[in-house]
Amino acid sequence: MHAALDVAWPEFAGQFAGLQFETPIAILHRWAMPQDLAAACPRAVQPLVRKASRNHIAPERIRSLIESARITIALQEGTAARREEIRRLLARWEIVRRQLSDVEGELGELVDVTRAAKALLTVPGVNVVCAATLVADLGEPNW
Repeated sequence: MHAALDVAWPEFAGQFAGLQFETPIAILHRWAMPQDLAAACPRAVQPLVRKASRNHIAPERIRSLIESARITIALQEGTAARREEIRRLLARWEIVRRQLSDVEGELGELVDVTRAAKALLTVPGVNVVCAATLVADLGEPNW
């Protein structure tokens, strides 16, 4: 995704803490190219961003994002192909995210029946993946 955006909309990734979050994904789903966002009515952009960010992105930042879309240094040729590439990447990314969620669910079931992993979950900051990884690498302790 970063490589595609570096050509299609280089300023986009810098507007967010990470592309894996809901807000940038929602924006790219609706306005995959800077020209799309630049042509959009701010009244249409603000509700989507507010909803996706759960009101964590201020209107000034939304205006800044729209302005960056207007003055982007992105290549202007081949925008239709880049738009479709970004949409395909978003679709693949969603598939991977669902698969990761499924794997984490399965890991959670295994952790529930593994005494050492369940004990690790009581440590602050240790999640299911971390607990499963530690037990897989180190093995079950001799209680």
